[in-house]
Amino acid sequence: MLTEEELTAAFPFYEKASKKTREFLQKNAEKNYFSKGERLPYENGVRYFYIRRGSVNVFREGENGGEFFLYRAAKDNGCVTSDLLKYEFAAASEVIVFNEECFVQACSGAGGAYFLSVSRKQEESAVLQFDSIMFDSVESRLASVLLAASARARSHTLNFTHEQLASFIGSSREVVTRKLSALSEEGVLDAGRGKIILKNKEALKKKK
Repeated sequence: MLTEEELTAAFPFYEKASKKTREFLQKNAEKNYFSKGERLPYENGVRYFYIRRGSVNVFREGENGGEFFLYRAAKDNGCVTSDLLKYEFAAASEVIVFNEECFVQACSGAGGAYFLSVSRKQEESAVLQFDSIMFDSVESRLASVLLAASARARSHTLNFTHEQLASFIGSSREVVTRKLSALSEEGVLDAGRGKIILKNKEALKKKK
């Protein structure tokens, strides 16, 4: 069973919730662990999870099997899930989850406003990603993704494949490969197999 501290962190509305809801959360909320690259399973009907450690990339799968990156949820953030989306952990992660029954119970009380705010934040992130794809150049989007990833990892070395980067910026692998090659020729970065090394971050910032 989760501690009161863990429940309060995962569900900011916990202390204001009714006794029935608190007892329901205590009984149904679970702590889960996921490896990098593992996806959130839906067999247990997860409708909300809170990231205590790690991060998750959220994708929409297209009819042709391709995937469109929407946003990333990081440590200390909650995420309201949808069956229409895919949730892939970007790092080894520790999360607190609860199922649809628990979600409905919490929404009927103090949790309703909280889950609405989380959903709106996720929607805003997805819209910003869409706007970026519509109005920013491939080079600009690629530079933004690489710089953000470097800041999160606190490292100049990033473990990304060209295909992963393509999904993050809403482009094709071939286009990403050409852009990385051009940036490599300029001395901005080194693009290897599954690894990107940023050599000149200041020059990369000018590409945004």
